[in-house]
Amino acid sequence: MLKKITLSSNLRVIMKNFFSLSVMYGLDMLLPLVTIPYLIRHIGLDKVGLLNFAAATIAYFGIIVNYGFNLTATKEVAVNSDNPKELARIFNSVTTSKIVLILISAVILCILLLAVPKFRAYYSLYLVIFAGVCFQNLLPVWFFQGMQNLKGITIQNSIIKLFFTLLIFLLVKKEADYWIVPILTGLGFLFAFLFSYLHAYRTYRLRYVISSLQAVKQQLRSGLYVFLSQVKISFFSSFNIIVLGFIAGNTAVAYFSSADKVIRALAIIQVPVVASLYPYFSNLLKNNKLAAYRNVNRIALLGSILYVPVIVLIFIFSHDVVYFIFGSGMESAEKIVRILSLLPLFIFLNNLSGTQMLLNMGKDKVFFNVLLSTAVLNVLLVVPLTYKYSFYGTAVSVFISELYLCVVMYGAFMLAKRKF
Repeated sequence: MLKKITLSSNLRVIMKNFFSLSVMYGLDMLLPLVTIPYLIRHIGLDKVGLLNFAAATIAYFGIIVNYGFNLTATKEVAVNSDNPKELARIFNSVTTSKIVLILISAVILCILLLAVPKFRAYYSLYLVIFAGVCFQNLLPVWFFQGMQNLKGITIQNSIIKLFFTLLIFLLVKKEADYWIVPILTGLGFLFAFLFSYLHAYRTYRLRYVISSLQAVKQQLRSGLYVFLSQVKISFFSSFNIIVLGFIAGNTAVAYFSSADKVIRALAIIQVPVVASLYPYFSNLLKNNKLAAYRNVNRIALLGSILYVPVIVLIFIFSHDVVYFIFGSGMESAEKIVRILSLLPLFIFLNNLSGTQMLLNMGKDKVFFNVLLSTAVLNVLLVVPLTYKYSFYGTAVSVFISELYLCVVMYGAFMLAKRKF
């Protein structure tokens, strides 16, 4: 007899996590939209583009360090949430794996800084951003998310982010101050990292102990396909920005990144929803598959109904949106916003089919293959389109790739559902 588990029976826990994640990701959405216009006016488009270009490059190492643990480890914690001994093992093995990946990433970064003149010219900037990304990816948010207990860490991280963002406004006054931005951002991640581990110790008595090499290998093996799937993200953000920077320069990167942040702000609204539902669907698919399918369809319909009017308004009033956020002189970003306006809906539906369903169904390889084909398509499109149409070509390549991903991921889910 199927165990009766419905969305409403877990609504209280889901809503609690949704609120915490909304605050956490809401700040990630709002703070860049607040700081970028200020930075454009005080350090200029060229330096804003440089910071975005460097951040896009270092984002690759963030993907390596994260290794998809935000999904695989979250699922592992959710399944073993009532087993303290197993939780300690997961916590230590994941943290040790991340430290190993940081060391590997550091070696690769040093080689790049020595070998590529465009990177070597600002090597100190890349090192500072790299340190911040390492601390960011060491945050055990995955653990608290799996335990469905995000309130404490959300409050801590929010206060730290707001404090260091305020310092940007106080300390960055001229173009030569651009280097202060990544330093303050990195310090914010450092303090968040320290306080989050203290919170993990106080709440769950977790003490970090270095795991064995065998435990690290096991973690890396189990998360391989999810990690390879996460690499896909860089092809729609980091890779495209790097291509644009090499072909069209820092100012073009500033235009595209500014418009992209507007669209990603709309997309990030959904992140608390899909993140808070991930542990729920992980358990539900084990006990009542039909209920899982019904609920994911309901969420897809409701999300689409809510997203479409917002997307239409953004498309129609793109000029007013860009002017309101960035001020005058950013007219080139308007068309980019229009080209990318449907992306939040594509990303939302793709997350439901892929992250919530395929990964929780154990179809990691199928998930990876879909993303791999999308990444290949993006690479084939972005270089010629960017070369011919600059940032407009980059935007078109992203749109086509995300549309393809949404359609193919849904098809893969429907095929997997028949066999599951």
